[in-house]
Amino acid sequence: MEWPSIKDCYAAMSAFSEYYMEGEQLEEWRSIIETGLNEERFPPGKGFLYEIEKVMKTSSKPEIQDRKNLHEIICMVCI
Repeated sequence: MEWPSIKDCYAAMSAFSEYYMEGEQLEEWRSIIETGLNEERFPPGKGFLYEIEKVMKTSSKPEIQDRKNLHEIICMVCI
């Protein structure tokens, strides 16, 4: 796998948040992702992973397709 870019990381964060999050939490992360992309900021991956894991544990939705790859992209860029 080629080393993912910051844009790849934000795309993975967006995929997770759009699938699992709702309401104010989703709006907050949409804003963080959009601002990060526009200002070319380093992604807040650790904080995002913490929040998305909490949401996933309580979600009734089936696991997002390609979860492992999306998670790996965020980890490779941010951790």
